[in-house]
Amino acid sequence: MSPLDRPLAEIDFARRIVISKGMLRLMHSEAELIFLLAHEVAHYELSHRPPRSAAKRLPLELAADTRALEVMCRLGLRDAAARSLLTRLNEPGREVVDESLKELASTEVRARLAALTGCAAAQHETLLLDPSAFRQLIEAALAASITPAPEGTIR
Repeated sequence: MSPLDRPLAEIDFARRIVISKGMLRLMHSEAELIFLLAHEVAHYELSHRPPRSAAKRLPLELAADTRALEVMCRLGLRDAAARSLLTRLNEPGREVVDESLKELASTEVRARLAALTGCAAAQHETLLLDPSAFRQLIEAALAASITPAPEGTIR
């Protein structure tokens, strides 16, 4: 499996969010994508740096999830999208980059799911796109040839 086929999303401190094709394939709705993007932006806003150990990662992920859920709540989106995406990231048999971290990743996702709280005023499953239009958008993104931006480019 190529690295692009693994589900991965991250933000760097040049404010670029990288989403692998594997992660795009996991997306089922616009609300899931909003959660993912808000989660990555939260890492930036909270000045999170990659932890030196896998055990120190969970508090950072929980804080980013909380911020992302706040964004979803302000938009009137239900937390079901966040739960659905996190659950799919933890599906049995999903390939992980480092097999020795598989159990830790599973434990982490369970903790993240347990920490998610619903939005009192949430009413919507989506904002703009119905599921078929969203799927068309994702398929177009997957089919596109993507070239990295030149180093030092600010977007």
